[in-house]
This record gives sequence, C-alpha cells and structure tokens, in this order.
Amino acid sequence: RKDAEANQKFDSAAARQRMTEECLRRTGNTPYSWQLDISEAILLGLDPVLMAGTGAGKTLPFVLPLLVD
Repeated sequence: RKDAEANQKFDSAAARQRMTEECLRRTGNTPYSWQLDISEAILLGLDPVLMAGTGAGKTLPFVLPLLVD
C-alpha cells in the first residue's frame, strides 16, 4: 500500500471508503475487511489468492473493483 500510495498516487483509505459506500448502496451490506483487502489488491494489479468456505462471500471482493472503477 505504501509503495502504491507513493508511486501510483493510490489512496488506500479513499478506495476502501468508495468500495464500502458503493457496496452498502447497491446491496445493503457492508463488506468485511478481508473482502476490502482482496479488492484493494486487485485494484493495485496484484494476483491475490483467496481461500474461504462456502458462503463466506468470496465473490464480492472480485466484483467491488468493478463497482467503483
């Protein structure tokens, strides 16, 4: 995050806030912090690996960047 903020002018707090607000507006749910972590990694161009159980909400982190970009 620090490298992205310095080199790409990426504002982590603003990105997370936008994703949270948009998720809340569209679904009525607030994303978990781990979902925002994965979404942020995708926005930074990283290749995250996510392992979670059935029904944990794995799809949302991959959709959130689409809602705010």
